[in-house]
Amino acid sequence: MKTIRKIKTVQAGVPTLEGAGVRLKRMFGFEKVPGLDPFLLLDDFGSKDPGDYIAGFPWHPHRGIKTITYVLKGEIDHGDSMGNQGVIGPGDVQWMTAGSGVIHQEMPRENRRTGLQGFFDPGKKKAAGAGKLVTFGDGDGVEIRAGKAGARFLLVSGKPLRKPVAWRGPIVMNTEEELRTAFAEYEAGTFLKHKAVMG
Repeated sequence: MKTIRKIKTVQAGVPTLEGAGVRLKRMFGFEKVPGLDPFLLLDDFGSKDPGDYIAGFPWHPHRGIKTITYVLKGEIDHGDSMGNQGVIGPGDVQWMTAGSGVIHQEMPRENRRTGLQGFFDPGKKKAAGAGKLVTFGDGDGVEIRAGKAGARFLLVSGKPLRKPVAWRGPIVMNTEEELRTAFAEYEAGTFLKHKAVMG
């Protein structure tokens, strides 16, 4: 017998300003932790107006999280301190493990941009940072035959970690002490624990 699970909550995105002045909609963020454990944040960065996003996300640090960026339209230039660089284009998904520390940038090109970015807690926060780009072909995806025409949905699932979260901006740790250490190391230039190859 199948169990039908009911929807707990429905919420609209909240207009938010991030990066160097990027206007986006935050679907959920800090205020929902730990209710959506292990998921931390989901942003919708769709816009037809380059003025909403062209300032982008210049070099900034991450530690203790994984990021997933899914681009539906437009292109984003990516570079990071592990030496990875490239273009995230329509249908591409980029997975980045910040681990013990990575510094990166995501700079949109001047064209219509639509996509999503999420943060989630990987549990292990001390691993080396790494990134991977996954490209989906035209035939990949799910077709919904009933319902609203042109609708899209994102289905995510994860096992709760049930660990404390200390979070400020781009860095997520388990304790306030770890968080203070991360920011102090960033200010002192000792944030990166692995070879930095920034250009």
